[in-house]
Amino acid sequence: MKDNELDLDMLENADDETVKRLAEEYRAAPESDLVRLFERSEKRFASRKADDDTGAEMTVSGVERYRRPVWTRILTAASVVVLAAGAVTGGALLVRDFSDRPDDTLSSASEPETAACRAVAPFGDISGSRVRCLSAAYAPYIYDAPAETAGELAEAFNLSSWDELNGEAEFFDGETVTIFVDGAESRFQLTFCGDNTVEYKTDGITTRYSVSQEASAAAYKAAAPAELSGHLIWSKFEDLTFDGVWKNNEPVPEDIFETPALPAELEGKYIIDTEPLYEYAFDMENIGNDAQHADDFIIGKVTGIRFTSRGGTAYTEIDVDVSEALKGETAGESITVAIAGGYVSMREVISQPGVAEHASPDNSELKDYDVDNTYYHHIVGSAQVPIIGKEYAFFVSEIIDGRGWVTGEEYGILYKCDNLFIQRTTQGFNFYDIDDIKSMMDLE
Repeated sequence: MKDNELDLDMLENADDETVKRLAEEYRAAPESDLVRLFERSEKRFASRKADDDTGAEMTVSGVERYRRPVWTRILTAASVVVLAAGAVTGGALLVRDFSDRPDDTLSSASEPETAACRAVAPFGDISGSRVRCLSAAYAPYIYDAPAETAGELAEAFNLSSWDELNGEAEFFDGETVTIFVDGAESRFQLTFCGDNTVEYKTDGITTRYSVSQEASAAAYKAAAPAELSGHLIWSKFEDLTFDGVWKNNEPVPEDIFETPALPAELEGKYIIDTEPLYEYAFDMENIGNDAQHADDFIIGKVTGIRFTSRGGTAYTEIDVDVSEALKGETAGESITVAIAGGYVSMREVISQPGVAEHASPDNSELKDYDVDNTYYHHIVGSAQVPIIGKEYAFFVSEIIDGRGWVTGEEYGILYKCDNLFIQRTTQGFNFYDIDDIKSMMDLE
């Protein structure tokens, strides 16, 4: 035997205490020694097993005697030699001290893999991606989920199996939720169904999968949490795609119009609310009509609002710093546009020819009113106005000397929300982008 070779025979008759003591006192050997030692131990194991198999077996009727084969002790001893070899050959490597760890964690191989390491989802690990969700709970808005949602979904998705379904699988008929993912390399959407199936869409490709209950539950929880900790975003219906939902990034504001406060000069005056009837040539809630009758479409920030009157009729004037004009040359200018509604004094109203006998709102005689301190509040539509400091778009008539009229009254005023223009009507909200506006105005 060479000096640098280990003699495994010396441990053949080692008792359990010796084996245990050697295992506790020595550390692992270098990898090169481990390979050589295991090869020798395997050869020794094969030889001893062959000898044991050919030997005579001792049997006793009615009793099964336990025989501990010699080769099991040799194999145990060999493993101890591998641990102790570092001390024999010199240069032992201390890889990690396991002395304080529980027995069931001695091997790093026994530690469970993290979700990030497994990444078995067909689209990869979505940790760090942006996530937006769609659910019936808040549609037609999109929910821009907080950053931690991506990590929570990634863990559930990576731990789930993703079994591809064939085209004959039945589609789920019930409420679904959709997860939109904006990753470093791709965008896609996952529509989860209540039967634990998923429709994966990206770049014109649609694939259906069956997933675990845990993955499906994580998606439903992310899309419809008990409390929305992220924020809602407006989106056009046709933009509810894996790519389209990322066009708009401005959160939905609490209000896009507001009820104006009573002007300071009218404090202490007697205010009478009225709803005058006006005849219009077209349906102003139809934005197509507003576009066709407008001379221009301007975009800008509202800088001021005030109430004026002419000929006994109340108006609201809105000051706008124009940033863009689709047809005219008012970009960069400050202009004023007007809509119907506001405040007008009773004195002005009764001074109009043929109006005095009809000026009393409750058919009482005018002498019962303090005419000079009484004002009419003309409520037209919602009677709300744009919010100063925010951006809006206006369908307007021809601008002359920095002044014009809003075509469509309040329905011709659209809130600018990032890349969308929001029209408020009596039925709710309508969403448009600049291409829609140009098309309606025949500017394409």
